Amino acid sequence: MTILFFLFFAIESLFSAYKLSQIPTGGNGEAEFSVERLALLGILFCLALGSFLVFLILRVNERHQERFARFCSTRQRRLLQSTLAVGTLCLFILLLPDYRFQRFAAYFQRLRPFFLLGFMGGTTAWLLLQYQFGALKAWFASLRKMIPGQRATLIPLGIFLLCWLFVRVSGWGITSGTEAWYANAVPLKSQQIFLLILFLILIYRFINKRNPALLQKRTLMFFGIWALAALCWSLAPMERHFFAPGPYLPNLEFYPYSDAILYNVPAQTALDGLGFGFNGLVLKPMVTFVSFIGTWLSGGQTNLQLMLQSALYGILPAILYLLGTELCGRFAGLLAAGMMILQEWNALHTQQILTIHSRLEMAEFLSGIILAAFSLFLFRWFKGSTNTGAYRWAAAAGGMLALGIYTRYNLFSLIPAVILFAALVFRRQKRLFFRTTCIFLLSLLVSAGPWLYRSYQISGDFLPEIFGALKVVVVDQRLKPILEEESALTTGSEVINQTIGEKNAMGTLTPAEKWQSDPDTAIAFMAARETRPVAEELRLQIHPLIDTLGNHFFHNIVAMAFVMPVQLTFDDLDHIYTRENSVWQDGWQGELTWGQRILLLINLLIVSAAIVAIWKQFGLPGITFLFIVITYAASLGLARTSGGRYLVPMNWGLILLYACGLNLVLRQLFKKTLLQEENTTALSYAPTEAPAGTPADRQNVPFLKGLLAAVPVMACFFLFLLSMLIAEKAIPNQLTAYSNQEILQMLRENLEIEPDWQLIEDQVASGKMAVYQGRALYPRFYYFNTGEHGTDKAYQYKNYSRLVLKLLGQDRMLDLVMPIGASPDIFPNNADVIALACNETHFIDVLAVSGVGRNGETFTYVRDPLPDFSCPLPEPVCTQVDQCY
Repeated sequence: MTILFFLFFAIESLFSAYKLSQIPTGGNGEAEFSVERLALLGILFCLALGSFLVFLILRVNERHQERFARFCSTRQRRLLQSTLAVGTLCLFILLLPDYRFQRFAAYFQRLRPFFLLGFMGGTTAWLLLQYQFGALKAWFASLRKMIPGQRATLIPLGIFLLCWLFVRVSGWGITSGTEAWYANAVPLKSQQIFLLILFLILIYRFINKRNPALLQKRTLMFFGIWALAALCWSLAPMERHFFAPGPYLPNLEFYPYSDAILYNVPAQTALDGLGFGFNGLVLKPMVTFVSFIGTWLSGGQTNLQLMLQSALYGILPAILYLLGTELCGRFAGLLAAGMMILQEWNALHTQQILTIHSRLEMAEFLSGIILAAFSLFLFRWFKGSTNTGAYRWAAAAGGMLALGIYTRYNLFSLIPAVILFAALVFRRQKRLFFRTTCIFLLSLLVSAGPWLYRSYQISGDFLPEIFGALKVVVVDQRLKPILEEESALTTGSEVINQTIGEKNAMGTLTPAEKWQSDPDTAIAFMAARETRPVAEELRLQIHPLIDTLGNHFFHNIVAMAFVMPVQLTFDDLDHIYTRENSVWQDGWQGELTWGQRILLLINLLIVSAAIVAIWKQFGLPGITFLFIVITYAASLGLARTSGGRYLVPMNWGLILLYACGLNLVLRQLFKKTLLQEENTTALSYAPTEAPAGTPADRQNVPFLKGLLAAVPVMACFFLFLLSMLIAEKAIPNQLTAYSNQEILQMLRENLEIEPDWQLIEDQVASGKMAVYQGRALYPRFYYFNTGEHGTDKAYQYKNYSRLVLKLLGQDRMLDLVMPIGASPDIFPNNADVIALACNETHFIDVLAVSGVGRNGETFTYVRDPLPDFSCPLPEPVCTQVDQCY
């Protein structure tokens, strides 16, 4: 039978020669082939002729045929391994697109038929050898067993297909909304999954032979994965992002912008001894606390701070390792962790779509970490690892949810959802349900207690941040216009200008007003940024409110599915996002090519098999994380937000399911090579630890004993948030207050020019001119006709070069803009500065600024052009970059 290989190889060689002949010539339409092309064709024809002759010789000569059969039989294992390796290697090379070889692309294109021949030849030889040795039938049988519970797998797969059919027919989920509607999720690349699986198989087999006990040390593996993720993410080159534009002169740092400023500024005020948000309400306390810690550790160096933050956030893959290990075995946990590291690596290098990654001071990634840890704690609570374990893990879940609520307010919806799900899990253990649920709620309340107290002291209300966001963002900005049948939301600039006009005749909204008198203003500021043009009409229309909420909910579900790869070719991110049939293109309406449909169907089948297998192993507790992800997606739909950045908190859920599904497939494919040791659990689906204690034992634990077991857990979360309040009170005021005369005197000493100081003093006294002092934040120099795409007037595009910074004062934060011809040589972040300026409508127009950096460096700069030291001054007009008046 194996002699047929030479016949097939001859045919494959001729087919490869045909493919080579079809490659277009690089000339002027001439049909002649080059000498090199003719030589390559000659090689393929010779291979075809030689293979056919060998086939004829073996076919007619039984002695040679028997000798060849003995040769294959004595080298059975080596031949199987080598043919499989050749076929796999050639397939890998075939999936590489031409552009990856850059200037050698033409050479690769002409060599591609040889790799095609290697793939076809290796695969043919492997199949024939399997058949010859009687293993082909068993191999096909193992393929059928890759998906356990085949009939049960059809249930979740059918649900997925019905949802997709509904989406295509109704338009829900693929018809762009008018606000906060972003692209599909950042994907994993097919080559990444291919290489990750290969690497894990090799490294796992090596460790399993040399030191199997190492794989069983989950604490060591947890911190090892955390360290690996921290190394990969923190050393990744920082890319320019909407929420961290730059790097700009003079410091070449990625300072926060837009929403990120609203989280970073309260951290800066606390570090300067002014309390978080000037001792006012803080929009996202947990995000601010992370910025506070990072800024303190980095000494105010923003790039270092972001790198440290990325390293801290590397805990997410480690959490997925624990969750995946408990659900599907250690290999699945490693696979989930590896895929999470790679998906975040892609996010760090993504510029074509708006997403959030670990190097940004935003709430989404931190929410993902908290949701993953929360799901792990819920799973352990529901399955109960020890007699008092259910109580401890219920307390841990409550404490983690408290942190989550103060990270992203959508997580508040998980409180009733978890209670409902717990009632289903403990439907036959009502006493255990009531006891552990009480522990969960008590831990939630105790953990949030410090910040609840602080907010009540400031506003007189409990949870003003959450209910303020619900009222201003969800109800007033997103739901009322629909209920009132308004055509669109108020644009971002109108909302901001109306609020500012009511607050301050100068148009400058101070942080003291923003975070204390009316914290809803800052929330409205963020919501107003996310308005979009009017959407296309949905094909299915029930009620405007139901339509838009359902549209966003299904968009979250659909967009998250594209974390899994939908193309076989090993494209880079640029081509994945921009190719003609890309699902990340603007205006994508759900169209898929046949190749994308097949791969998506295979991915959904893998995910469906994972759901069924987890359900069979653990029942409801096993799918807790899936319930959390769907609930969170629904809460996003209620807020009319979906896609892109909003998927980041829950992308890990699909990655975990996908890893578990691939684990099932690999378990069947490699059971003879990876599972040959009796005690190995390389791809074992059984959990690594069996629950200790029966449900009855856990239910009979006295409530007081369970409460005492939960108290240390509650204390940890309580002290964590309490430490934020302690830090706020412990740091003394770092800013020195000067009078107007003292500031003018310092400017007089520092300026190299001698203006009319009497005129300046008169204008300061009359209010036409003003002096300012404080801490300089985020100094950026913008060249002629550059700026940011946002609603902040100080940072918008202007036709003159300028220095822009935030000035943090004793009780306010201002935007300062100083026209200047060239970037300052020295202007460090967090420098103490004084400024002489004119008050403008949307920002402060600086005439002169002087300051001292943290390291003692001094600097003084004057507006250029500066017709006179008087106010008001017109904006510069530049005919060229260096010619302004």
